[in-house]
Amino acid sequence: MTALDGVVRELAEVALELDRLPSEDSRRPNLEERRRELKDEAARLSGGTLVAELRRELATLEAQREQLEGRHVDMSGGGFLGGDAGFSSDAQRLNRRIDEAAGREALEARITELHSRLERLKARNAGE
Repeated sequence: MTALDGVVRELAEVALELDRLPSEDSRRPNLEERRRELKDEAARLSGGTLVAELRRELATLEAQREQLEGRHVDMSGGGFLGGDAGFSSDAQRLNRRIDEAAGREALEARITELHSRLERLKARNAGE
């Protein structure tokens, strides 16, 4: 059995255990982290393109974030008359609704997760 076979076997075992556990089980976070580690290791052992794939996804999501920013109401103008005090709060409220409708919170969370995974992979590869 190769090292990759062992990683794939353990990955399958972790996946089965996760499927069996209730969502509130305290062991889930550790198992989910182990599953991520095993996936990364399997990609590395198989000569996969994990880092390239993560970077591609990250670039796509960051471009989506920029497009979302472009949809925001520009608050620097101060309204059509240049002094509307309510304009700023209205613009903020509209921008929040735009973000909510576009799933901004999930987008930012995934971007953060991708940055974290890439850093972990970089550190792991540097230690080899």
